Amino acid sequence: MKQLVAILLCAAILTALFSACGPARETVSAPEAPASQTESPQTTSSQTQNKPAQQPAFAFQPKVASVYLYEVCGEDMVQTWFNIVDAVLAGEDSFACPDQETYDWTIYQFTDRCFPCFDGLFRADVDRPVENGVGHLLYTSTKEEREAKIAAFEELVVDIINKTIKPEYTDIEKALALYKYFCDTYRYDYDTYRRMEEESVDYLSSYRLLTTGTGVCQEISSAYSYLLMQVGVDATIMMGDWHQWSYVRMNGKNYHIDPTFALESNDSLEFFMMNDEKRDETYPSDRHIIVGAYTQEHEHPDYVADDDTFRPIWNAFYERFDHAAHLIHGYTLDDNGESVPMTFDYAGF
Repeated sequence: MKQLVAILLCAAILTALFSACGPARETVSAPEAPASQTESPQTTSSQTQNKPAQQPAFAFQPKVASVYLYEVCGEDMVQTWFNIVDAVLAGEDSFACPDQETYDWTIYQFTDRCFPCFDGLFRADVDRPVENGVGHLLYTSTKEEREAKIAAFEELVVDIINKTIKPEYTDIEKALALYKYFCDTYRYDYDTYRRMEEESVDYLSSYRLLTTGTGVCQEISSAYSYLLMQVGVDATIMMGDWHQWSYVRMNGKNYHIDPTFALESNDSLEFFMMNDEKRDETYPSDRHIIVGAYTQEHEHPDYVADDDTFRPIWNAFYERFDHAAHLIHGYTLDDNGESVPMTFDYAGF
């Protein structure tokens, strides 16, 4: 019990310390640009009506975990999380779990990041400790209510991804398409931010962001990373002083992506695929904490983002990308504030 209380306290402290990010950064206002689009033009409504119905390109993935979760938390903890997912989907209240420590950390570390709508469906059963390799859940709703919430969430995620991402997209294109989607769709929750300056709040979750369209940095970055994991991109969250953002791995290299700062940036690419130097420039922090509270008490790999491949786009505004040519199209601003066309070759990503 003491260990559980310690974990809850640690999680509460981290939430208060790191998730109360300030309002999205002000950036240079950009002139109006052509409507943003991906590599394929949009069809008209008449064309859509005449086309035969197509099966969705994407199927919901109940079990997602990035390479970071395996590296930081370990295979036993990830597998325990997958066991929890299976139990909840089957309506069972027990699951395979090696020990109490794994149980405690898994329950409180994985839910919001790896299956957001599970938030509030169950809680740890503190009256039944792990015995003989079996852990237990205490449900807070009926089976019918759980099934309805999960089904609605799956439909929401599938809809977001199928209208944003195509099967042929590369990892960088998936990340860019979702980056643009977040810019166009979600809004920063200034009311909650101001409330967090005065008191603790207990309703923050990536589920809230995805279902209401508004949130603060903890919710925005967790939701962005979750959707990336859904489409097979290794992603997690990184915490700094009073802020949280996304962290991704592509081609064996790490990068920072800050979807919160991107929301009101006029499609600026300043916060996309940043290295450590650029991250410190846009948001200085005394420390970076990957994944969450678990890393405060356990050893984990040292993570470095030192690749500057994407430096040319950090002062550019996004317009579209060309999948076939592997080009990002956008524009920069000259000294007179006039737009100058920009293209960036991302072949290999």
